Amino acid sequence: MMNSLHKLMDLTERVAEFQKKDLNPFVAAKGNPRILVLGPQHHGKSSAVNHFHRCLTCNLSQNDQMCQAPAGVEEKTKATKNLKISFGTSSISFIDTMAFSNMNAETAGQLQTLLCTGIKDGLRRNHLGQDQKSWFSKPPSAAILVMSLCHFRDQTDEMQTYLQQAVKIFKHAARGRVEFPYVLVLTHRDKFLKECGANPCTELKQTVEKIKEAASTEYVYSITNYQRDSSASARNNKATFDLLSQLLTLARNEKTATRM
Repeated sequence: MMNSLHKLMDLTERVAEFQKKDLNPFVAAKGNPRILVLGPQHHGKSSAVNHFHRCLTCNLSQNDQMCQAPAGVEEKTKATKNLKISFGTSSISFIDTMAFSNMNAETAGQLQTLLCTGIKDGLRRNHLGQDQKSWFSKPPSAAILVMSLCHFRDQTDEMQTYLQQAVKIFKHAARGRVEFPYVLVLTHRDKFLKECGANPCTELKQTVEKIKEAASTEYVYSITNYQRDSSASARNNKATFDLLSQLLTLARNEKTATRM
């Protein structure tokens, strides 16, 4: 079993490999990637951005970069916030968004706008027009859709519908001209497993398969967001960098800069 030092070394090695094999080639081809992070309220979206920051900086003792709110209180993310992580002259940015608690006509239009227009830091929901006709002045490169395993277990029908509606928007971005690249990140893995019955691994596998079907993708990754001073996990490191690598591959092969 790997001790803590070896797990941190594993994280450092994965960052170096990601930069060499994924980030640098992407930057050379398309510029610095900008990743949209979205999902329902209290599913671990802002926590996921903090997790990516800790992983990519190889520092699990880092303070939170994005504010988090406990479940049951008012949403914390009121406006889009950009977190840029530099690697020499290259960088990768994660854009934390306000929660999309459902995918009704209004929020679906707002998501289309996020996918299809340049995103400014501090953009608030009431300033986010629906289905705006615009050039991608500086569009996001790809999207990470965040969903809690525990929420999916407890609200299966509602969450399946949410995923199906979100995927429809990704598949038909820019009025059907772009299949917007995305992966699905499943959070609260440790809590889900702890609350399972006699066969937690089987329950996790079955739940992930249901989510893959609803989200119409094989690119589904279950993680536990690293909190400040978390213990490193080789499994968590692998899942995190597998999803980032796959996301940049999808984004590199899709031209998102298309008129609506």
